[in-house]
Amino acid sequence: MSAATPGTTALVTALWAETFARPVAEVDTAEGFFEAGGTSYRALALMTRIQETFGVVVPLATILTEATVDFLAREIDDRRSEALLAELDGLSDEEAARLLGAEDREGA
Repeated sequence: MSAATPGTTALVTALWAETFARPVAEVDTAEGFFEAGGTSYRALALMTRIQETFGVVVPLATILTEATVDFLAREIDDRRSEALLAELDGLSDEEAARLLGAEDREGA
């Protein structure tokens, strides 16, 4: 698992703060879910907010057993990367060339 991007970590920190009704400044990114006061209701709420915010599903079991802000941010970035690679693998050569051509035009 690679390091999370700062943007992902910041958003997960905000979701964590919202879930546990505490200021963002008080969130310890290494604190475990149950250490923070996690319940099954809060796990479902966090899972839903992650899906709404990032478009990926982090399984409830993962939140209940492994969740810290740091872990979730890395997990989300990894899942987003995997989804992007899967989408790119599905492109035909013509579609890939068209996308790359559009990128070249935008950068010019």
